[in-house]
Amino acid sequence: MPETKRINDIFSSYKPEEAGLRAVGEAEVLDLKMDRGRRLITLEVSLNGDVPRRNLREYEKGAALAYGLSAVELHVHFSPESFGVCCYPGLVEELKRLSPVVNGFFDGSECRIDGGTLTIVLAHGGRALLLGEHCDRKLSHLIFQEYGLHFEVAVEESATQTAQREAAAAGAPGLPMKTGASDGHEPPAAPAHRVEKPRPEKLQAGSCIFGRTVKGKPQPISDVTEASGHVVISGDVFGVEFRETRDGSKYIISFNVTDYQASMAVKIIGEKEKTNCARENLKNGITVVVSGDATYDKYDRDLVVRARDVCTLKKTEKTDDAAVKRVELHLHTTMSALDAVTPATEFVKRAAAWGHTAIAITDHGVVQAFPDAMNTARKLKKEGKPVKIIYGVEDYFIDDTVPPVTGSAQMAFEGEFIAFDLETTGLGYENDRITEIGAVRIVGGVVTDSFDTFVNPHRHIPDEITQLTSITDAMVANAPDEDAAVRLFLEFCGAAVLVAHNAAFDTGFIRAACRRSGMKFDSTFIDTIPLCRVLLPELKKYKLDIVAEHLALPAFQHHRACDDAKVLADIFIILMSRMKNERQLGDISQLNTRLGQADYTKLRPFHQILLVRNKTGLKNLYGLISKSHLKYYYKTPRVPRSELVKAREGLLVGSACEAGELFSAVLQGKSEQELKDIASFYDYLEIQPTGNN
Repeated sequence: MPETKRINDIFSSYKPEEAGLRAVGEAEVLDLKMDRGRRLITLEVSLNGDVPRRNLREYEKGAALAYGLSAVELHVHFSPESFGVCCYPGLVEELKRLSPVVNGFFDGSECRIDGGTLTIVLAHGGRALLLGEHCDRKLSHLIFQEYGLHFEVAVEESATQTAQREAAAAGAPGLPMKTGASDGHEPPAAPAHRVEKPRPEKLQAGSCIFGRTVKGKPQPISDVTEASGHVVISGDVFGVEFRETRDGSKYIISFNVTDYQASMAVKIIGEKEKTNCARENLKNGITVVVSGDATYDKYDRDLVVRARDVCTLKKTEKTDDAAVKRVELHLHTTMSALDAVTPATEFVKRAAAWGHTAIAITDHGVVQAFPDAMNTARKLKKEGKPVKIIYGVEDYFIDDTVPPVTGSAQMAFEGEFIAFDLETTGLGYENDRITEIGAVRIVGGVVTDSFDTFVNPHRHIPDEITQLTSITDAMVANAPDEDAAVRLFLEFCGAAVLVAHNAAFDTGFIRAACRRSGMKFDSTFIDTIPLCRVLLPELKKYKLDIVAEHLALPAFQHHRACDDAKVLADIFIILMSRMKNERQLGDISQLNTRLGQADYTKLRPFHQILLVRNKTGLKNLYGLISKSHLKYYYKTPRVPRSELVKAREGLLVGSACEAGELFSAVLQGKSEQELKDIASFYDYLEIQPTGNN
């Protein structure tokens, strides 16, 4: 056991002359914490008997001054045997320091101890104010902190004060007072300040492992604040830690309690004999109910509950009472990074306990949980609880065959194209509106005409959008509204093939505007970003201004539709020339099949579910996982569409969540036909509750 340290050992250079201060320095140090940033040292110390609080405060000031600290704080612990009426003045002094507003109300007061109750009799009134400041709770908490004892505190007025108050009330009936000790049963009457509150519901507690049986209904942990005072909370335990005080006489037990809506730290500090049961029985995962005081812990710098009583509760097990049981097809275990905290073994056991016939394992990008799931299922089968394991993965799917052309029109490179761009009030095509449309006509590889119009969105253009585009409310005030502007644009386009940079954004807004105005939008369009990914692989990003600079095009005012459309036309003319000369292409109908694959590191990954149907599928899944880690790894292990198509036998392909390809397309506002084309690649579609996203 390490040698016992005294306060004097910590502050050896501070040598006070006053005997009372030197006595403070002889106190045993239980714990020390230093906050270098705040230049603060906090000590928990043990004293054999009560000492004048003035001496503690003077020692704190002297030690801080001697060592150039902003403050020294001493938190004292006294022997429980030393507690008595003689300790009352010291407790009142400490209470005055914590709550200066009560100063003076305790002058001339007396106290008595009856069993587990300390009763204070005021000489000069003020009971209502003291109770309003929760002085009874604070004193009770001080006794627990400093002496490790549980005492109820009752506040009474002297007989003279009571008579005066009753006379002033003109015969109003008195309130019952609690003066006796609690023996574990219901007290005969509650203190006056609690009469207005209904008595909380009784809680069926299990075995008590610290203090007494907890009474009262637990409140939500999220409702607990520093001002809550005495609280009762309940939940599952995690993060249990034990340590001894330096003299080996006490335990400091720290643990967390969660009700799965919020969590809170709990501390028990007490002599070994009183905390042994808690030390032996507090385990991660058990359910407890805790009664104690919510307080800010200066050592942990957090709100904690200083426990007075801790009891175990029987954990309420969830059941699946559905007549037809579900089969979970989307499940992450601890092998799925940052997605889950439950091992596969426990999931499989739970599925069997609920009567589920099967359960899928679909960790993100990995399959390491398969052996544990398989072995657990084999064991359960021997116990008469068969459950089938559906082996799978939620992979990071990339479409390395992304078609730059959407639509069925055929057009030679010498034909007619419209390069266009939009400015909008925001990024959402359903809630935001167009503010400018710019377009340029290209015929035979040459710019022949242009179109530009502001659009009145009939709403304020956000300031950040104005800073980006320089378009103000005044500039669009007299412009055509959405219906008229889009009609003019479509008339300008005619039967030409449209060209846009990140076409999903621009066509999404045009399509939404057409839907609101009852117009039809079925134009074929080309997205230049997939073209740039294949033809300009040396670039890391493909923003319009980055591509323009790379191709040595003149500077332009980016984020103005008219200028962006002109630059996009120049970019598209250069790209058509490269496709014609380097790839021997001459028609847009060839782009989706003969252009070539894009760099897999430049493609956006989507979530996707792969489920194994048979042994062939399992082998193919292992092959895809291996390639995704060894050949196509970039930030995540990626599964290209080209590889999946070759290894699809024995697998079921699911569309996954909102991060999947299909529902991302829904959010982008793609047409019904586009959505059907995407959905046709999948064997089943996954629809999750909206709250999941």
